[in-house]
This record gives sequence, structure tokens and C-alpha cells, in this order.
Amino acid sequence: MAGKTPAAAIDAYLRPLRQTIRCVCAQHYAYLYRGQPDDSGLYALVLNRGYPVPLRRQDGRRLLFHVRQQFRVVEAEIPGSPYKVTTAAYLYGIETPEASEVISFHWNPHGLGKVTTPHVHLGPAVVHPDALARDLHIPTGRVSLESVVRFPITELGVIPQLPDWEDMLLHNEELFNLWRTW
Repeated sequence: MAGKTPAAAIDAYLRPLRQTIRCVCAQHYAYLYRGQPDDSGLYALVLNRGYPVPLRRQDGRRLLFHVRQQFRVVEAEIPGSPYKVTTAAYLYGIETPEASEVISFHWNPHGLGKVTTPHVHLGPAVVHPDALARDLHIPTGRVSLESVVRFPITELGVIPQLPDWEDMLLHNEELFNLWRTW
């Protein structure tokens, strides 16, 4: 997703992310805040101002969903659209209403922890606290937001908020794969 200006590239990047979020979140939660870049050019993107968003399950129970991402605007080698956005880090998570982690997808190449490659955590909501898997960083490769949004619908019984959610996620994931750089 490229643009003629950095702002246009950011808008082109955020548009499918908002659509993707709307597949599981009510409209008023689908606000993605991007703020201003830091000194290194990184933007912080958070869903719902950093507060977890409730997801409704078919069995009436709820889960909470959070999205945090860092991205930067870079030069694109596309005539007429010299700028594009590239993801620099992400943290996507699903937890219970009691804030017990179910699953989270992390990638932080800048190294806040010991693992800087994409990985998944299985939380105490699905793994016994004494289990070996509790503190593992399970390698995943890069995970798209579309895949993360699809997961609670297909695996955890979350009710989709859009009737065309499957087509929306498929289309937006195709865009992600087209524009990703690694």
C-alpha cells in the first residue's frame, strides 16, 4: 500500500487494517491511533487507545483483544507512489475478561526481550501454570493481522461483526502479502 506522500501511504496502510479489525470489533472500537513518529521514524499504532476490546463468543462468554504495532514510512520503488509503510514490530493478543492470556503473537526485532523473531505465547488460560509450554516462545514466522483476526472466529467461537468477514480477511491478507517486504 503505497502513496504519493507519507500521509497518503499511512492512510493506504491503515484502511485495510481498520476493515480487518471491524470483522471482530464493533465499529466504535475500530479506532486505530497512530500518533507521531519517534526520533527513529517509528509510529506506534494501537487499537482502542491501548485498551482491550471485547469480543463476543457464540456461547455468550467474552474475550478481550488487543493490537499494538510499530511501523515506519519508507521509500517505495513504485512510479507515482514513492512512499509505503512497513511493519517494524507487533503484539496481538487475546485474553480472558480476567486478563488471563489465551494466546499472543509477538515480533519485536528491536529486542525488548530475549527473542527477537516472530513467535507465539500460549497463556495460562489454555496452558496449566505448571506446564512446560507456559513460558515458551514458539516460532511462527511473520503473522498477519488478518490471520490473528481469523483465529478467534474460526477457533474460539467469536461472533464475526461483518457478514462478509471471510472475503474481507482474504482480500486484505492478499494486500498484506503483496506489499510485505519479508
